[in-house]
Amino acid sequence: MKLLSIDRENTENDWKRVHNSEFITVYKKNTGDSPVVLLKAYSYMRDVPANVTIEFIHDLKLRAQWDNVLHNMKSFDHRGPNVDVMYSLFKAPFGMSNRDFVQLRTRGKDVEDAEHIIHMVSIDHPDAPKIKGVVRAHTYISGYVVRTWKDEKGQAIGSVMTVVTQTDIGVRIYQPFSY
Repeated sequence: MKLLSIDRENTENDWKRVHNSEFITVYKKNTGDSPVVLLKAYSYMRDVPANVTIEFIHDLKLRAQWDNVLHNMKSFDHRGPNVDVMYSLFKAPFGMSNRDFVQLRTRGKDVEDAEHIIHMVSIDHPDAPKIKGVVRAHTYISGYVVRTWKDEKGQAIGSVMTVVTQTDIGVRIYQPFSY
């Protein structure tokens, strides 16, 4: 699975660290298969078990309580117990168009060496048509890998979450003409 492969990649090779704080580290890299940068972040949550972390990501009612970035989140077209389609809206700052996402979302438990995963990729869906004035973002890959965080004695002290995303939000930066 590509999500787990990216999760396992050694960040000393081809990755550039762009943020580092006590509990969050973010890396980026360019890939040959997309013009969009690939981001990978690690978040360490002390005293929060892995199963609680994944529920706060997956359950959209819980997520709406803390996620100040995505709005109008809804799950529909349930294709199985662990597969659905998710819609969400990003309200852009003044002067920019809002962005929305339609993603096929798959949840897994005990997949290879990961306790919990959520994998997302963009899809077109007739029940989520494009909205005039809103830019439809394209997710090449996005997801979460959550494991138990253990101390040096092997005791559980919380959870560690890897976040992976490679999403084109439809922003184009144009270089000015040079003379």
